[in-house]
Amino acid sequence: MQNMDFGRYKLFTENEMETKWLLPVIIALLLILLIISGARAEETQIIAEVIAAEAADQDEIGLRAVACVIANRAKAQDVSPYVVVTARNQFFGYTAKNRHKLYLQVKPIVDRLARNIMNLKDITGGALYFRRPDEKMFPWIKKENFTVRYKNHLFYR
Repeated sequence: MQNMDFGRYKLFTENEMETKWLLPVIIALLLILLIISGARAEETQIIAEVIAAEAADQDEIGLRAVACVIANRAKAQDVSPYVVVTARNQFFGYTAKNRHKLYLQVKPIVDRLARNIMNLKDITGGALYFRRPDEKMFPWIKKENFTVRYKNHLFYR
């Protein structure tokens, strides 16, 4: 069937009518993706701030090691890194009042780490925990599970 033009009104073939629904669906999907990416951007920002609050006094390798622990926990628990860092009593950096100020000191590094957190090459030997040498040993950390020390952080499986 040919298109028929009746002045301002145009009749479409059956094939053209079948595809008319596609544009609104694509627009709706794009809007959903924008909303989701906005939420992800906020989550990534919080992850970056927690990494900074936990290790702002470290260099890029120390920051990366903390990011690896977050990623290792996320993989072990099959949850997102955001769920890991915001879980109660998991990362004290999440509740640190100066978290954003620390973040600004290392922003370019922690932003990159947070964006790529689940794809980082692990440099901690699969560590799920870390502590500073001057902190007490928590009951869930076993000395025999020590994996690596980097500057002022000790890492454990």
